[in-house]
Amino acid sequence: MDKIRLFIPNLFTLFNLACGCIALVFIFKKQYDLVWIFAFTGGIADVWDGLVARLLKAYTELGKQLDSLADLVSSGVVPGAIMYMLLEESLMIHGVPFGTPTTLALVAFSISIFAAYRLGKFNVDDEQTLYFKGLPTPAAMIYVVGLMMIAHTDAMGLRDFVLQPPLLLFSVAAISWLFVANISIFNIKFHNFKWYGNELRIVYLIFCGVILLTLRWVAVPIGIVVYVIISVIRNFVSKNN
Repeated sequence: MDKIRLFIPNLFTLFNLACGCIALVFIFKKQYDLVWIFAFTGGIADVWDGLVARLLKAYTELGKQLDSLADLVSSGVVPGAIMYMLLEESLMIHGVPFGTPTTLALVAFSISIFAAYRLGKFNVDDEQTLYFKGLPTPAAMIYVVGLMMIAHTDAMGLRDFVLQPPLLLFSVAAISWLFVANISIFNIKFHNFKWYGNELRIVYLIFCGVILLTLRWVAVPIGIVVYVIISVIRNFVSKNN
């Protein structure tokens, strides 16, 4: 029974991996309504594996390694593949020559490469509990999925804006850098349900809820940008106190 208890969180992790693999299939079929469903379902499973592990006290080294391997696909390869499709469409629309598919893939999948490095660092760093060093990979996945859905649905008429090559290339560069940047990013996970100590998390989540209700898909990348800005400001303030 103890082996079963220890393995239960891994079922959620493996489900996250499965969702990432399925999302990849739908990305290249350009069925973006299904991409976001599987991407976010995988993200929910990624949250639940940690919750279940804490509830069952089922922490294992295998679970830690599996979690990063699953995240590499669902939060590393998936946003890289989405960015590849967005860049390809963007460059075709604007008549910009983009060389070979290999060149475009190397640019777009920089996100995946830096995600792998970021997850490797996370696995050997025991300090990242109350905060992250560098942007967590699920945040990048959420941002890129948001861009994809704005372009797919033409949310608030912003399709042309999102498909501007400079914006997409800047997003690739910024995400890749933030993965490995020495910036403390606050952790949204709750360790208790008290107000004290969770003020920033609660206010941020309320903000995200409000803009989601009003801006829909446009709110998704905005929420991640605000998340990063808040973290950068906190870093600046802490270094100057």
